[in-house]
Amino acid sequence: RIRPLSSKWKTAWNAFCNHSKHAWFWHTTDWIASQTRSTRQCPAVSDSFLVTYNKEVQAICPLIRLSVDDRIEYRFESPAIAADPVGINRETLIKKVYEHIDELANKHNVVRTVGVISALTEHQRSSTKTHNIFQKFGYFDTTINTRVIDLRQEFESIQEEFRSSYLTDL
Repeated sequence: RIRPLSSKWKTAWNAFCNHSKHAWFWHTTDWIASQTRSTRQCPAVSDSFLVTYNKEVQAICPLIRLSVDDRIEYRFESPAIAADPVGINRETLIKKVYEHIDELANKHNVVRTVGVISALTEHQRSSTKTHNIFQKFGYFDTTINTRVIDLRQEFESIQEEFRSSYLTDL
């Protein structure tokens, strides 16, 4: 069953994050809350959701809807999927998660979706293979490197180097 992230599921969501090799801080409800504190520059809303089986979390997807330069876009961390999902095949579960992202995007008139595969999850750090799962579901590979910021600069100067869609990250 697909459920929107709500206060009822917050504890189970964070427990899943704490035990998953595919999740890290950017999957937690604290991170989602920090991203949805709207600013005039980039108003944001959480469309985050989880998949459960008999009330046990099988997958989570932190999904943030932003209004950027008069268009609506999604930003999300790669969904975290249970290592051994209960009641569903892992590949089927992954497909179900990405299909739901597409359904929500259509519902909210999202014109651009940006996904992140974090090198900081235990799974990515320990993996000898890298692959971009987004491509399997029709996303373009626009891989970019992580940016190093020189914090000796004035904050306004740092802001000028970023696209408006990334200002909430600062």
